[in-house]
Amino acid sequence: MMLVLLFSLSLVTPVAHAVESELMPYEVLRGSAASEFGGALPADSGIAIGVPSSGLDEVSMLLLAGQYGAALDRLELVGVSEEAAPRADYYKVLALCAVKRLSDAEAVVQAAAATSPYYALEHFALGCAYLNLSGRFDSSNPGKALPHFETAAAHMPDAIGLRFYTGLALLELGRYEEAAQAMLEVANSSPGFADAHLNLGLALLRLGRADEALEALIAASVMRPYDSQIYMALGDAFFSLGDFEDAADSYQSASVGPGGSLAAQYKMSLALLNAGDAQRARAIAADLVSRYPKHFDGHVVLGRAQLALGDVDGAIKAFESALWLRPGHFNIRLDLASAHLAASNPDKASVYLEEAIEIYAGDAYAYLLLARTREMQGDVAAARTAAQKSVQIDPSNEAAWELYNRLK
Repeated sequence: MMLVLLFSLSLVTPVAHAVESELMPYEVLRGSAASEFGGALPADSGIAIGVPSSGLDEVSMLLLAGQYGAALDRLELVGVSEEAAPRADYYKVLALCAVKRLSDAEAVVQAAAATSPYYALEHFALGCAYLNLSGRFDSSNPGKALPHFETAAAHMPDAIGLRFYTGLALLELGRYEEAAQAMLEVANSSPGFADAHLNLGLALLRLGRADEALEALIAASVMRPYDSQIYMALGDAFFSLGDFEDAADSYQSASVGPGGSLAAQYKMSLALLNAGDAQRARAIAADLVSRYPKHFDGHVVLGRAQLALGDVDGAIKAFESALWLRPGHFNIRLDLASAHLAASNPDKASVYLEEAIEIYAGDAYAYLLLARTREMQGDVAAARTAAQKSVQIDPSNEAAWELYNRLK
């Protein structure tokens, strides 16, 4: 009997890792090499050839039971033949990764012979640990994971699953073009593998190719129709394309499905606001901040929805709550200035604008608001100067040009 590694199909994105296996991002199984998709571990790879060893069989049972420390202790006591040594080393790597001793696991992997039938699996296991697919670690290290996946792939060129994990590491490293190519290869090879389509969509979104991303994400949603992360990504794709109604629908699906998040509710309210449905946006944002009073973005959307509906006092209250949560925030001061201008209170608006410009003096919209404020205060010269500054920063700002030309 031997243990073989089954490539996990747990959903993994650069933002969050989800896992199902207690043995890191993979499971160790009794029996022959197996794969859930695309021949990740082809049955004729030679990996299924194990060397009988009652001591190692005992270690395998300890690993399966999640007793990783005991497995390491037993490995120290088990005498193995030269033939069985590679199998023992592989078990040691699994156990060391599980107890978070990655430097020790690295030493075992680096000392392994490239001719070992477990060589690729050891590199894969260590790569998964560095990528933190199990969630056992505080953070992931895709830079260290990538070379291990690449080494494993070089020794198992037919294992398309390794290309998927390579793509995950590339995605976390921000190498989106390469990640998209890797995920496209996996999706083409295993068209029913939803995670490949999802991560392809995520990579394409980061490349600004929202149309292509949408196609990949729709394919993923057909395969897994109740997956919140897929619907979140779909919402982002629709939002990027300016289709705010479909974006809101996608975010709503994400918010009510398993694993639904606050982010989905917030993004739904923002999409509705952009779609012109300020009433629904206000209701959703109000519910969000009532349950989570420290949700900064929820207060911002609530304030903007209130302002769009003409409730200036409600908008100011919401923006002030947001400012209290983030007192050094630039944009919320612009929101407050806009609300006070709507309330015909230019002096209060002026205070927030001066604070904002002190934080960052290169924003054209801030100077446009300042120009309107100074005009409302009766200081035409100062209004003209502010409008001129706005058009200098952003010559395409038609509203600033209109104000500047009117004040000349």
